[in-house]
This record gives sequence, structure tokens and C-alpha cells, in this order.
Amino acid sequence: MSNLMSPIITHQQAKKLDQLAVEKNHLTPEILMEEAASQIFYRFVKDFRKIKDMKIAILAGWGNNGGDALAVARKLHFSNIPCDIYVFKSKKESPLFQLQKSIIQSLHLPLLPIEQFFQLKNETLNQYDIIMEGIFGIGYQYRPDPDIENLFQNINSSKAKIIAIDVPSGLTIQSPISVNADRTYSVGYHKKLFYQIQCRKSAGKIINLPISFAINHLQNQNTTQLVSKIERKKLPENPFVHKYSKGGTICIGGSIGKLGSIIFSAESALKIGSGIALVITEKEQIASVNQMSANIIADDYVNLKDYIKKYSTILIGPGLGFHIPDNKKLLKDSLNTHAQFVLDASFFHHFSADVLKLFQKPPILTPHSQEFLNFFKIDKTSIMTDTTEMVRQAAQQYKCYILLKDCFLTLATPEGSILIIDHPMRIAAQAGSGDILAGLIAGLTAQGMSIRDSILQAVRVFYTILEFFHKKSYNTFDPKEFIQLVGLKKEI
Repeated sequence: MSNLMSPIITHQQAKKLDQLAVEKNHLTPEILMEEAASQIFYRFVKDFRKIKDMKIAILAGWGNNGGDALAVARKLHFSNIPCDIYVFKSKKESPLFQLQKSIIQSLHLPLLPIEQFFQLKNETLNQYDIIMEGIFGIGYQYRPDPDIENLFQNINSSKAKIIAIDVPSGLTIQSPISVNADRTYSVGYHKKLFYQIQCRKSAGKIINLPISFAINHLQNQNTTQLVSKIERKKLPENPFVHKYSKGGTICIGGSIGKLGSIIFSAESALKIGSGIALVITEKEQIASVNQMSANIIADDYVNLKDYIKKYSTILIGPGLGFHIPDNKKLLKDSLNTHAQFVLDASFFHHFSADVLKLFQKPPILTPHSQEFLNFFKIDKTSIMTDTTEMVRQAAQQYKCYILLKDCFLTLATPEGSILIIDHPMRIAAQAGSGDILAGLIAGLTAQGMSIRDSILQAVRVFYTILEFFHKKSYNTFDPKEFIQLVGLKKEI
């Protein structure tokens, strides 16, 4: 079975799909709006099983997004689910909004002025269990408007669950404020805007609702995709192997006070199937490595070149430091080899991006956002507001794979394709988690799995175990316990 992926589209592509659905498939805008409203309605009642006992407010703008909101309100009405509908007065309404408004009026459903929502005090505002908003859509362009900004603040300050139709209103990279949704019902396809670090948190849980858009209408191949499910992929189980042919991993790092990091990485590589793991660290740390793990071989930098021919994968970075300056030179002189390199953590502190030219094979980089900024000398605004493009450009320019770690994962290839893995979990934000993930990637690569598959399978295992801890209501986890679970084939 293959991984489940779906395209991530830009604002311009979303508009084009709308247009082509009418021109090529003869789907009128009215049909598309009705289809979108049906999808939103069905998902809404599925997500909130006790919806008939809940107090609901629907806030409709004056454009097509507002038309969607009114169409959903109508469907709720015919399902005997009451809601308060708030609309803007004296605005230039879109034709589709006017159509939906006329239907609502023909049913004698009250349309309350949005000013009334403005005036709600906290006690009254908090009577709403759900606020569904369709004020602005994907085409919104930020313009300073104190009334709109106060409205967004009012929505965000409520205790209600906030549901955004298609996109949270006001969400752009320029906006100082937007609706902060608990859930976003994205219509058609996932939007690129969601996967900019600055914007991601405002969208909450993103649920994509397909309608009759044909992605093949877009001439340019879509190179940004969301990975919604990673299927398990097994390596061939060849019994005729020894520890080196099964795959050897060298893990380099673990300076004084940071030895745990490199041991977590090496143990993870072993547990995922690497035949042997060697830690290269500073000489005075070798005895401590032997005491902390009976599974790992340890040696110092002086002997690094003696091991390189035997090992297929080299991980550098967790806990890396150079109390002996010559060790940095010994390491740098070893980079131009046949091995597959995985670069993590402190590697990005000790080296600059120019070092990537030394590698014979495209290396795998696993930085978090700040490490990415420092290593590639990119300003913070760029990575926050144009995340996918910044990572894509760096991967193409330096001919490497980059797995950027933030509240979602961005995987870029040297060819320029982007995969997004969006599985935000608070428990993942813990010291040691990055060391484990890097070790999993290195261990799979050492066994001959392709780079792309190694990264995806490592991510799958990583989140499967995090989900295990999450379901048991852990607020944190013991890295040693985490690594032990890696070795359980039936579980992982």
C-alpha cells in the first residue's frame, strides 16, 4: 500500500480550480457552494455529537465565504438545530451571498446585525458553545480595520469552540490578528497558507472537505503535498547477514555534559534494526559511554577514519562539542566519503552551510527552525511567513534533504518537492525527541532503505510511539522507555 497524500494549493490555484470547475466541468458556482455547505454540515454534526444541545452562533461575511456560512445555517435549520445568525449590514454583497441571504429570509430566520455580537459581554458571549465563522475567505487581503480587529478579539476571547469555514478569517502573513480557530474546515484542498509557521496555530485542527475540484486541471505539477498517512514499509528480511551488512551506524557527538543525546541516537538506530552502532566522542567520554550502554561501541575522533569504510551511515550532531579543537578538523576531513550522512542538532552550531559542498551524497538535515535560520543565514520573518519556499530553496541550492521540525514537519528534497507531516503533539516538544528521531532515520538508512522512505518510516514510528504515550495521558516520556518501544515489531 502507498502513503496517503493530498495536494496543498496556493490562493491562486484555489481561484483557478473554482474557475475551471465552471468552465470545464459545467459546475455552476451555486452547485459548488451547495456542495461545500453539505460537506461542512455533515462534518459539523459528526464532530459534535450533542450538537442539538449546544448553543451555536454563525457569523457570515458579505462575500462567498459568508454565503457558505448561510447555507450551513439553512441546513442546520432543516435538521432542527437552532443557531443565531449574525450578518454585516450596508456592505457590497456578492451575488452568491445575496442568493443565500434571500433563501434564509424566505424561511423567516432572523438575521442579527453583527454589531449585536460586538456588544455581547463576556457572560452572554460565553453562553455560546460553538461559533462558526465565515467572515472572510482565502482571498482576504489585510487592511487596517479597528472594528474587524475588535470582532476577531471578541471571537477569540470567547470560551466557545471556534470553527472556521475554509480558512480562519483574517489569516494572512501580513495580518496582525486573525480568528484563532479550534477547527478549520478547509474546502477542496489544503491551503499552503496553513503551513507557514506563523499561521499554523491559528488554523487549529485542519479537516479537508473535498468537493468537485479536479486537481489535474492545474497545468503545473503540484510539488507540495500533505502526508495524511504513512503506510508501514518493511525491509526485506534476509537471514544471511552479519552486523555490518545489516547496516552499521556511526553516531558522532556527546560532548561533556551532553552524552545522553548521542546515546539516545545510537540506541534508536540499533532498535530500528541497524546491525551495529558506534559512538565517536571525545576520549574522556568513552568510559562513560560504556557505563551507560552495553549495546554501543565507543571510540574517539583519532580513530574515526578507521571505521568509515565499514559503516554505511554517519549521524553527526546530538550533543556535539569540541573541547579539543583538532577533533573538529578530524571530523571535517572525514565528510568527503561514500557514506550517507544525517546532520542534526549541534552540527548546525559548529558548521556553516558551505560545508554541505563536501558531501558525496545528498545529506539529510534535521534542524528545528532556529537551527535552520542560523545555519542557512535566513532571517526569521522569511521562515515564519514563507516556510515551505524557504526550505525548498535551501534543499535545492545545497542539494540536500531537509526535515524542518516545528509544530509540523516540512520535508524538502534536492529536486524541490515538499511533503508536510502535520501531527502537532505537545508531548513531542521534549528534550531527547530530536535525538531519537535522527537515530531512527540513520538506522533505517544504514539498512539500505531509500532516503525518502527512511525519513517517512522514522517519522511514522516516532509518532506511533508518541501517540501511545499520549493515549496513556503522559505529559512527558522517558527517552529510554520510548526507545524500548521501537524494538517491538508488533506494536510498531
